[in-house]
Amino acid sequence: MKRIIVVFYFSLALIACLPAQSATESDCGRNIEEILKLLKFKNRYESIQYIYKHKHTVFSQNESFQKEGFLNSFFQSVKGVPYSSPRAQSAPTISSGVMVKVKSMSEEEMEKYLERLNYTPVDAERDYKEFILTIRLNKERHLACIDAELEKGKQSEYAQKSVHYDFKAPLSSLFLSRISQLDFLDVVKGFILEGDNVLLPDFSSVTTYLKNSEL
Repeated sequence: MKRIIVVFYFSLALIACLPAQSATESDCGRNIEEILKLLKFKNRYESIQYIYKHKHTVFSQNESFQKEGFLNSFFQSVKGVPYSSPRAQSAPTISSGVMVKVKSMSEEEMEKYLERLNYTPVDAERDYKEFILTIRLNKERHLACIDAELEKGKQSEYAQKSVHYDFKAPLSSLFLSRISQLDFLDVVKGFILEGDNVLLPDFSSVTTYLKNSEL
């Protein structure tokens, strides 16, 4: 009879623990999604630097449609609305793999674009660093979730999904600098949560770090 009572209470304890375990897994899912958003801030920071650096060169010369599309997609990502203009509305329809030349963007048009964008490299760097500080505020919680996924290795769902680590300039190869989401979490752990980097490292440092992690 005593054994039955012990088993009964032990079963109740196990049942009581199940919701807590489920909640922890759910929390980790949200935590990791928050960490992955860091890529968006990194990409925005590098994109706006590229635009300002080349505003008097590459965007004011004869352009391919893909580069004009880049300016429009970047505006959408920053402002949440598309950048509509007569140029964008009259852009030619192109077939897959076919490059179509369009009229070059004048400096006046570029300045108008930047004025409407109202987002500078200084703004992007500020937002990027502030988001990293937010990640660090929850350091222990994020480390626990990352370690749990790293422990799973290739069985982790994040090992099956890849991301572009570096910003991709218009017409550049999309196959460069791809790493898995799990690798990205590992990089955030090493450089941001356990390290003192103010920004994510360059891709060369990332590849070296990941190779050393495998040893």
